[in-house]
Amino acid sequence: MKNRGVIRKISIIVLMIVMWEFCGLYQLAYALKDTSKIQKRERSDAGAAVKPEQALSELDDLLADMDEEVDSDRREELKKALKQKRETLVDIDRAIREEFSETEKLLKFKGLSSEIIDRHYDFVKSYEGKYKELIENIETIRKSGDRDGERRGIKEAREFLGRHAKPVRHQALDPDKLPHRSAQPINKMPRLTKEEYLAGNRENNEGGVPASSVEQSAGVSDNKSKTKIDPPTESDLSETIEIQFTDAIRAKAEELEKKPHLIYNWVRNHIEFVPTYGSIQGADMCLQTKKCNAMDTSSLLISLLRYSGIHARYVFGTIELPIEKVMNWAGGFTDAVAAIEFLAMGGIPVSLLRDAGGKIVSAQFEHTWVEAYIRYFPFRGAQHITGKGNKWVKMDGSFKEFLYTEPVIDIESAVPFDAEALVNRLLDSATINEEEGYMTGVDTQLLEQSMDDYIAAVEEYLNENDPDAGVEEIAGKKEIIKKEFPYLPGTLPYKVIVTGERSAEIPHGLRHSIAFKLVKDIYEEINEDYMYITKSLPEIAGKKITLSYSPATEADVNLINSFIPEPHADGSPIDISELPDTLPAYLINVIPELRIASEVVSTGNSVNLGENESFTMIFNGPNMAASTTISQLLGGEYFAIALNTGSISGQEVKDLKQKLEQNKEKINNDDLAGLLKDDIIGDLLYATALSYYVELDKINYFQAKQNGIVSTRLPSEAKFFTKLNVKYIFGTPLTASEDGLAIDVARNLIVVSAINGDKEEEIQYLLNSGIHSSALEHSVPEKMFSTTGKIIEGVSAVKSIQIANDEGIPIYFIDSSNIDTLLPKLEVDQNIAVDIQNAINAGKAAIVPKTNINLNNWTGCGYIIIDLDTGNGAYLLSGGLNGGWLLIVTGLLLLTIASLSAVSVLTLATLALIYIGIGICFLSSVDEYELAALTFVVIARLTALTIWFAGVTGGVSLVFGVVLSHTAYVLDSPLCTPEG
Repeated sequence: MKNRGVIRKISIIVLMIVMWEFCGLYQLAYALKDTSKIQKRERSDAGAAVKPEQALSELDDLLADMDEEVDSDRREELKKALKQKRETLVDIDRAIREEFSETEKLLKFKGLSSEIIDRHYDFVKSYEGKYKELIENIETIRKSGDRDGERRGIKEAREFLGRHAKPVRHQALDPDKLPHRSAQPINKMPRLTKEEYLAGNRENNEGGVPASSVEQSAGVSDNKSKTKIDPPTESDLSETIEIQFTDAIRAKAEELEKKPHLIYNWVRNHIEFVPTYGSIQGADMCLQTKKCNAMDTSSLLISLLRYSGIHARYVFGTIELPIEKVMNWAGGFTDAVAAIEFLAMGGIPVSLLRDAGGKIVSAQFEHTWVEAYIRYFPFRGAQHITGKGNKWVKMDGSFKEFLYTEPVIDIESAVPFDAEALVNRLLDSATINEEEGYMTGVDTQLLEQSMDDYIAAVEEYLNENDPDAGVEEIAGKKEIIKKEFPYLPGTLPYKVIVTGERSAEIPHGLRHSIAFKLVKDIYEEINEDYMYITKSLPEIAGKKITLSYSPATEADVNLINSFIPEPHADGSPIDISELPDTLPAYLINVIPELRIASEVVSTGNSVNLGENESFTMIFNGPNMAASTTISQLLGGEYFAIALNTGSISGQEVKDLKQKLEQNKEKINNDDLAGLLKDDIIGDLLYATALSYYVELDKINYFQAKQNGIVSTRLPSEAKFFTKLNVKYIFGTPLTASEDGLAIDVARNLIVVSAINGDKEEEIQYLLNSGIHSSALEHSVPEKMFSTTGKIIEGVSAVKSIQIANDEGIPIYFIDSSNIDTLLPKLEVDQNIAVDIQNAINAGKAAIVPKTNINLNNWTGCGYIIIDLDTGNGAYLLSGGLNGGWLLIVTGLLLLTIASLSAVSVLTLATLALIYIGIGICFLSSVDEYELAALTFVVIARLTALTIWFAGVTGGVSLVFGVVLSHTAYVLDSPLCTPEG
């Protein structure tokens, strides 16, 4: 708790200032002449004055002005300005040609291959042709004798500049698919006949209606079928995509003595039901998370049975349950319609049934259970003899009843918190202009002090009254009502309406999947020549996914290795300061590689270092429309993708921590056998993305408890990646340097429902969950890469807004009523203004500071797009990033594209030791899924504050809620002090 505010109160160690200003090539080349040590370059005044892309952008603006109709005096001014621009371009060209000459000498001096030298020649030739064409266009304009000729010249020049413009790295927002959102109920009724199942209809019903409004007359089951006495097959013992006999599965089956009734009892009594639909996790991940839907729970049960030599299979059908049991099973609902909608939002085909008086009495929905072929007579599952089964026995490990208990300690009564008084004091401290729709200057120090005082009061109360109090005492408890059967019941605990299909394996159409697509340009798209691969979620759940780049040829390997400093003669380690700040992007070709669990599963086409590509992930699931996330990336950046398939298991975090520890020990012992760059940098990036979801799911859990909400997660993703700062000439990458680290959470999809059906509670929960998710996008990376001796600072949307508040920058709340007045007042990037305009047109609202903020070397804007009718939102930074940005001295530039030779990995791995140490330290603070009870109390009080105020006046009050939420946000984990 003592860490709060420390990030803002101490100095920041930031990433090296980018040196390249078109004098960099020669300076970098000169540094490489010293083969014993790469010297650090300093930016020269001459280089700082030469900015080719800026000059070209200013030229385009000037030509746009010249295309307008103006008076003769103004036209003469513009012509003089054009002459000056031409002279500037001539000066730039002279400097560039000198640098090209020096680079050519260096490449030959280093003995690099003719392939690299030819690339240099080709690039120089291309540059010279483009420069000549531009100068000719300018001369055409200047020498034109009439207005029509001048306009033709302007048109040609602007078209040239458009073709060769620097790529705009801004991902446009789709306001109808906000990244942080709750799923909508599906429009599909459950299948009620065997024929419907046998038809294999896995698509959404056309013209369906919301599940909550589907009603039938209550009646008896039409199911007349008996369990078929058909012999089992070898496939009923086989491994599948979902069913893998992992070490954990084997150990659990052995622990349960391979007895059917013990296996069934354990699964029933230990796996919490999650109301989603389709195969998502598979057996092993279900065992890890212990929170699974019916299909994944069936996979776990079948996996344990099959490993034990017991034939088992899936059964897909439609069942009916009394509404009271549905409400309990789905999450402790008090409102029947809310419980049914919750199932429908998870993708389950479901319908309500009413009695003659209109009262809801039950629900029918599609479900999955298990049949096992065992020796039922005479042992009834208490014992089993492999190969001696005599009956298919039904069993369902997912259905159970839960006991919900209220908190034992009433903190609200024991330690009262006067939220209204504090809010009024904070309001008095702020500058609020309701008429113009903005506020700023909230006294965040007052809030911090108030929260510190409250924490101290709670600590004192707990120490005096219940020092061992935990989360369950304060938040309440949900537990499975356990039943220990001495034998298998042999029947299902509900009415089966229809038994549709039996299968040894889950049909492909019932699996969730992700397609990965990487495209460079329109030509690859047209020719369908790009990276594309589809994986089912059970295949990849819980596995590290990375997208990185490796040298394309041996010539690229040698070129990259030439930038790596030689080992010191005295054996001392290479220092980060000895690495180059930039790499010549135009000389380096790299190949994209998609890895799953460090194994390459797909590759793409060769690109230049720094070249722009589009990375798309396409999510598909049964009963759900396909949805996509798109990221703009640059060749050479390193992406780690963490999938959250419902829950992040504590075991997954512990395994990752153990792997980092093993890698650290290997590097310390110079044991590089089998050690790849994905083990060094990939694991660090992945650990950060994974930790984001661990922390967010904790926060969501406690906040849901406070708000009377039931919430679960649908497949979501977070990407944490290295960023490159690329310098361009005529739209082509020239050099690349480090630009920090970033997180992008483009799909944060949850299912949310209030247990009492109150839609306003759901909206408030989603708004607060979104604010916390944004805060985590800077605070988790900060904790991951900071030590007590080196504090790293990041930025996110809510942090940017809070900084704007502290600096007195007006923070606007914009909606359809004031956009025409407020949008012109914004002094932000035009792409942000377009995002806001599109969002308002789609019925959303925006929170945005009037101007950019400056945080160390980062200049930009954080802004929020929200749907006030649902609570869904996007928490964005300049560039369209739905996440956060971390400026950090890394030394990771070469690591991300290093060749895999032992020498280079050893040299670079020594530089990563400190970050591996920090990662181990940080994972130690997140590998337990439960938070301290006191942290829950703080978050609960914070939530109460935000909900209370956000409901007072709407609009500007929501800005206030954002500022409060970020300022009081706490991540109760210490800064790391890694060894080594």
